[in-house]
Amino acid sequence: METLEHEHIIHYTSDDHLVWAELYEINNQNMMKYACKDYIKGFNDLKIPTFKIPTFYELNTILSTCSTWTIVPVSGYLASEDFFKLINRRKFPITQRIRSKNEIEFSELPDIFHDIMGHVPMLNSDVHNLFSKTISDIALQNLDNPIILEKLSNLYWYTFETGLVKENGEIKIFGGAILTSSNEVNNVFKEDTTILPFDAELIMSSSFDNLNVQSTYFILESFDQLSDACKKLSIIYSNSATK
Repeated sequence: METLEHEHIIHYTSDDHLVWAELYEINNQNMMKYACKDYIKGFNDLKIPTFKIPTFYELNTILSTCSTWTIVPVSGYLASEDFFKLINRRKFPITQRIRSKNEIEFSELPDIFHDIMGHVPMLNSDVHNLFSKTISDIALQNLDNPIILEKLSNLYWYTFETGLVKENGEIKIFGGAILTSSNEVNNVFKEDTTILPFDAELIMSSSFDNLNVQSTYFILESFDQLSDACKKLSIIYSNSATK
């Protein structure tokens, strides 16, 4: 999918801004209650507008004061190799589309609310930076290997899209796909929901469904566990790349 070198100014309608405001009100309550500490810190640093869709210029101006990342507009889904190329340069792709009002609780397609509210607050966390650097470095060494790219995409999905982490014995959310969907948040805390211990090898061999509420989630004991997994993956794949 096309990556836009410069922001294509979209003239959002008043209804679009109302959708943003409604999403913000609904999901902000869940974020403050269930999000992990790193997310909440990043969210507070950003001061994302409540009642209107922010521009890329506004967010990049704020990010420049607290992060080494920038956000770039894209026209929709990116191929995995394009996504990894961008995050390797600390450029995070943001879809410019805003979901419709009938998608308030769950949107099948990516949109600007999900990308900004779900992911941008985590951009400056240490674990996100290590994880992004690790998987994108591996991806760039294996662009001709679709199996490895798929494994890395699976790992990204089950962490920074639908990942959970324990904090003080409680389940907290750091996955952006959960935090920006009230349906997903509610699903996580149902009694019959399957939550498995984090296992990088299992995750990388597990496919995912991005069009429906998840049937399985993985939970970290702490972010140190993800950092350790990154170090192991770097060793494994650096060794395989030299063979």
